[in-house]
Amino acid sequence: MPVAVKTAISLPEDLFNDVDIYAKEHHQSRSSIVRLALALLLNEYQNQKTLHKAKEIYAELAEFDQKLAEDFFSISSETLEVKG
Repeated sequence: MPVAVKTAISLPEDLFNDVDIYAKEHHQSRSSIVRLALALLLNEYQNQKTLHKAKEIYAELAEFDQKLAEDFFSISSETLEVKG
């Protein structure tokens, strides 16, 4: 199990109160709520980075596919002209 590191954070009072209420309603500690919230935030951040990278890759593939199609069309046209 990973070693827990203690830290102090400053929260606006209304956010602190909301976390406290949520923790009590769900029978969890404030620390566990903050850990969960941070894990969700960082997971979403990683998902967004992955999605952005995938979009870049797909855009590159689309450009390559377009070039390949243009080259194929050009070669096909030349072949048809030679035969015709």
